[in-house]
Amino acid sequence: NPQAIGYVSFEYINETIKPLSVEGVEASVENVLTGDYSVSRPFLMMYHEDNMDEAAIAYIEFVLGEGQDIVEGNGGIRVD
Repeated sequence: NPQAIGYVSFEYINETIKPLSVEGVEASVENVLTGDYSVSRPFLMMYHEDNMDEAAIAYIEFVLGEGQDIVEGNGGIRVD
């Protein structure tokens, strides 16, 4: 539906999806990071350190390391 309004991450914005300004603030990475763009959500990963094995630790390290380059390279916002 060309009149639909949805909520997607920045990496999904393309020529068919138009980001909206909210209260006069443009949808941009910079405005999300400063808190000026109010329509955003944090990325959360929850775990219990006592239950972490080597594979879980390696996964967290990947997500917070090399994974952030992948996120940013695809138009997402780094969490580091």
